[in-house]
Amino acid sequence: MSKPAVLFEVWLIGVLVVSANASHPVQQTSKGQTLFEERLIARVPRGVHMKWTDAATFSVDGTKVAYAASRLGKEFVIVGDEIGPAFDGVDSPVFSLDARRIAYAARSANKQFIVADGNRGPDFEGAGFPVFSPDGNKLAYLAQEAGRAFIVINDIKGPGFDEVWPPVFSPDGKRMAYPAREGNSWSVVVDGSKQGEFDGVGNPSFSQDGSHIAYSARRSGKSSVLVDGRPGPEFGGIWSDIVFSHNGSQIAYKGEQGCDGVLVFGEERFPGYCRCLSDIAISPDGGQVAYRALIGRRYFLCVGNKKGPEFSDVRSPVFSPNGKSVAYQASRGWNEFIVAGQTKSPNFKYVGQPVFSPDGRKVAYGAVKGKEFWWKVMDVPAE
Repeated sequence: MSKPAVLFEVWLIGVLVVSANASHPVQQTSKGQTLFEERLIARVPRGVHMKWTDAATFSVDGTKVAYAASRLGKEFVIVGDEIGPAFDGVDSPVFSLDARRIAYAARSANKQFIVADGNRGPDFEGAGFPVFSPDGNKLAYLAQEAGRAFIVINDIKGPGFDEVWPPVFSPDGKRMAYPAREGNSWSVVVDGSKQGEFDGVGNPSFSQDGSHIAYSARRSGKSSVLVDGRPGPEFGGIWSDIVFSHNGSQIAYKGEQGCDGVLVFGEERFPGYCRCLSDIAISPDGGQVAYRALIGRRYFLCVGNKKGPEFSDVRSPVFSPNGKSVAYQASRGWNEFIVAGQTKSPNFKYVGQPVFSPDGRKVAYGAVKGKEFWWKVMDVPAE
């Protein structure tokens, strides 16, 4: 699976930071608004080429699809069948959770900017990684001007730093945090205030109720996860996002421990194999953890100590509401598909993140088939 190019590179020594366009998996369980009926959403218009043939953004409710495309040397974003304004370059679009809004980074000549709901924002030397607050009322993104980097929220610039990285909203939308660097010192800016001084920091994560915040930090060659400012055990590096359990009592993340590493889940430790890359999910009851792992060149999903089947790649696991089933994206060669429990979907060019129905008996997902964009539904046998 290839990954779309981005306008910023987001790596720090000893700490992995994942961009907003590839943020850690969200527990996507329908609250009754997602469609659980198959439908053709859109087709690629004639004469248009998808910028990335294995990347499209589907709204969680299954009603919309958006993707970057090109024609006659210009690039644009298409939402459904509607072609947006043309620019010299565009990045992958993102929807708000309610699918009412859409945003993406774009470039014209030597200026970069964010296009939100079809409207071009202010010009900057650099701009990218748009992210909506959960209620869709706020849009935040990275920008750079005159050697200073900052976060822009609803077109209002924040304080400048030497570097900043993608912002993260709390699930209730009331809080926001992001990594920032001044000189050789990294901090996490939480609700406008800097926390700590470190050699490197990772993406912050909030608990579901927004009352707790966690992030990885590196100092003097050792990395640890800080929860509300309190450091946990030290590792050679923290190589994943940090995921809170639903009630906020536990966290899960990948820590480097020798060659193989370890998956930390509360007080438990699970083998991380060679790598485990930010695809971690915790069951709704907080009793199980699922994560992506690798042996040699074959990826698989682990649920606790239980190893799943091997594929070319796996990503974005989600638990069913009762925690008995896990669904995830997988690939074998050039084919992508959804695995839900013991059931595999048909092959497609690309599949989006799966969404469970409230009763856990169905999984819905977006799929690209040739030049068609589908919302597909599969049954999940009881386990």
